[in-house]
Amino acid sequence: MVEVLSKGGRTRLMTLAGAMGFLMYGMGYCVPLLKLDMGISRSIAAIHNIGFAITITLISFVVPKLIHRYSPRLVMSAGWIITAVGLVSFALGKSLWITVPAMSLAGIGATLFNNTNAATLGHASGMSMKVMLRQAGVATASGAVAPSIIGTL
Repeated sequence: MVEVLSKGGRTRLMTLAGAMGFLMYGMGYCVPLLKLDMGISRSIAAIHNIGFAITITLISFVVPKLIHRYSPRLVMSAGWIITAVGLVSFALGKSLWITVPAMSLAGIGATLFNNTNAATLGHASGMSMKVMLRQAGVATASGAVAPSIIGTL
């Protein structure tokens, strides 16, 4: 990892982490709503979360190799693009054959971004635990408000 954060880069990465936290927490909140929209059971709706959990775990093993092979900026950009495709597919999907893979795809993208973001911030700050905890706090705080906003829509 050769890249060094430019001036304001840490703030931009923390803002993007907050946005990603908001999107992913919000997406998880929408899964029970699928139960109502699609007329499926709670157990079937939970398959979305299972697929999401499996894919984010598996892709986590690949992220370090991608960071070393490509630039962190490219990996994070790819993560955002993959997340966007997954979220749009999830939102527009009318069947489980679309929404379950879409949720998994969004998880892959989010993991590419989040893990690379954490590595980049850690590298730029000399593995400062303070920075890492701040990033986690920003992502969690923004994600925590997602259900409230989605619930009022």
